[in-house]
Amino acid sequence: MKTTAESIINEFAIENGFSDVGICSAEDFEDLRQSLTNTEDTLLGFVEKDIEKRISPRLTMPNAKSIIVVAKGYSKNVLVQSDGKLRGYISIGAIGEDYHIFMKRKLSELERLLITEFNAECMSFADTGPLVDRAVAIRSGIGYKGKNGNVITKNGGSAVFFGYIITNLHLKFSEKSNFHCSNCNKCINACPTGAIGVGEFNIEKCISYLTQQKRLLTRDEMKLIGLNLYGCDVCQITCKNNQKPLEDVTVLDDIMPLIEDILNMTNSTFKKRFGATAMGWRGATVIKRNALAVLGNIGTEESIILLGKYLKNENALLRHTAVRALMNTGLNSGQALLKSCYQYEENKAIKDEIFNCIRR
Repeated sequence: MKTTAESIINEFAIENGFSDVGICSAEDFEDLRQSLTNTEDTLLGFVEKDIEKRISPRLTMPNAKSIIVVAKGYSKNVLVQSDGKLRGYISIGAIGEDYHIFMKRKLSELERLLITEFNAECMSFADTGPLVDRAVAIRSGIGYKGKNGNVITKNGGSAVFFGYIITNLHLKFSEKSNFHCSNCNKCINACPTGAIGVGEFNIEKCISYLTQQKRLLTRDEMKLIGLNLYGCDVCQITCKNNQKPLEDVTVLDDIMPLIEDILNMTNSTFKKRFGATAMGWRGATVIKRNALAVLGNIGTEESIILLGKYLKNENALLRHTAVRALMNTGLNSGQALLKSCYQYEENKAIKDEIFNCIRR
């Protein structure tokens, strides 16, 4: 019996631990045009700039016929207990090897199989390609869009990473999912910022989105972050489809590192510790900014001391964030620190903000 491309794809997915796999057409995603236009500015820096490339697979591969989609589950049990020290939270999806690296490696292996057996043309992507990963996943039949904005897959729930291969092979397309999100509304009720609503998702309120921004955050945005250094898992943890953890997280420093350790890192030490993880791409400065915001939300005298050390930092973004974090603590000792640093602050925007705060 002749081996088919579809059988090779399915066997590969099973052997390599993918929770779900599907195949769909490479026709244009024209139905996305309006939503992509509406979010063009919001997602700048996160996605392909050219909307046409996001819509048409054939602008990436002119003779594209099919798209192979795989999902890798990352659901984990968090079994750590806080030790009372100043710590911030890292999303479970950013623990361990960067999924971009893992997914690209595995997709390259699948590509080689298809090229060897069928002389296929293939191009693989893992959250780095021009297409909208979630739209491709839904068309492939491996899942449906949940109320939390994520694709809920049959086997991996919504706690999955996607990868896809555009190919010139004529493949048999998978059946579309007939499932839909239930009316449990757990993610809506649990979202700490109100980013998830009935029939809508406000990405600008999403903690995961905010922690990945490179700019100076407003004081309100800093408050929304809570204790999160990178990402947020609330809607994932509460979703009833994600109650099958693949492994346990027991090392406290992995998921809740010490804030002081983060702030003391150089670019090289950050890269050494986090460079191979999913949050490594954002770099030390963004994570340090988030750490300062977290200290402002903790609002203890111990956090005031750490924030005070950053009032003379050479990086204006971090210095400004420290100022706003001190304001967010609401403590008199924070006000005193702001008054003391006003005289030597040279950045006009920061100096004006300090002045407006201390004169009240």
